[in-house]
Amino acid sequence: MSEGATDTSALSSTSGEPTSEVTSGDATSSATTSGDSTGDAVTTEAPDPGPPSLCQIPIGKWKIGAPEAVLLNFEAHQYDPVMLSDGQTLFFSSSGNSHRLLRKGFGEPFMGPPMLNTSLNTIFDESKVMLSHDRLRAYIASDRPPAGPDNVDIFVASRESDVEPFAPATWIAELATPDNELDVQLSADELRVYYARRVNNQLDLYFAARAGLDAPFVGIAPIAELNLPDGPEASPSLSVDERTIFFTSQRAGDLKLNIYVAVRDDPGGAFGEPTPVAGLDGPGVQAEPFVVEREEGCELFFVDDTKDQMTWRIYRAPIVAM
Repeated sequence: MSEGATDTSALSSTSGEPTSEVTSGDATSSATTSGDSTGDAVTTEAPDPGPPSLCQIPIGKWKIGAPEAVLLNFEAHQYDPVMLSDGQTLFFSSSGNSHRLLRKGFGEPFMGPPMLNTSLNTIFDESKVMLSHDRLRAYIASDRPPAGPDNVDIFVASRESDVEPFAPATWIAELATPDNELDVQLSADELRVYYARRVNNQLDLYFAARAGLDAPFVGIAPIAELNLPDGPEASPSLSVDERTIFFTSQRAGDLKLNIYVAVRDDPGGAFGEPTPVAGLDGPGVQAEPFVVEREEGCELFFVDDTKDQMTWRIYRAPIVAM
């Protein structure tokens, strides 16, 4: 998460509208109807997705492999890592600007130096940026007007093709409050949004949904089962099926920010009890997770300040079967 330059989250795009009711956690799948040869309506239940899994590995059967630093010669704070749908382009924020890094393929090293995302940056602070699968929309947390100077809101920028610069971003007004909204994460169809909101100096996770890409988000509500009254929750990152969520928190017994994971049986239900992600228990901060699921492999990006316990650096770790 980032409020301003250093404070403490791709998605794919499909067409169509949800056949669902909005709950505090997500959209609940519903049955569809079709006509048969007699003209009578036939109800077809959605296929059972089976038990939750991550990267096609059953819950409880995956682990985090050895982490490795993404940027070896970049000493400024790095935060808000987001892998684009191509599996080769990593967006991140530093010094209030959005940057990108490239690699040739899964597991390959990233090639530096970082490049600025010029059409997404302003004279104000930009933090997490997420692009749709077709790269035609960018969702941005920023303190640009009308949000700032002491307020962060969520904006969206569009373009006609993925080789053109983005047009100036527009404010997503229905998500905005006098408090900060940041760490935006959208569902695969961009119809559901997960994000962090600072309320009474407390960061909590929130959710909202919309009927189409041109419709406003409604049903804004906290993800109550994950939020604590006295600890921060931020940087949500969900699996493709929206049944596994990684997020940043500092809970009972924690001396620092850690990465937690929680699971639910269906994308319309409540998440179960969060647990710390095993294998990410170094002496420094581990925060701002971003999970990537691809055919060639799965990985988790996150920030860690273990090297000097001062500078946040982006790390990558594979997600593998036990």
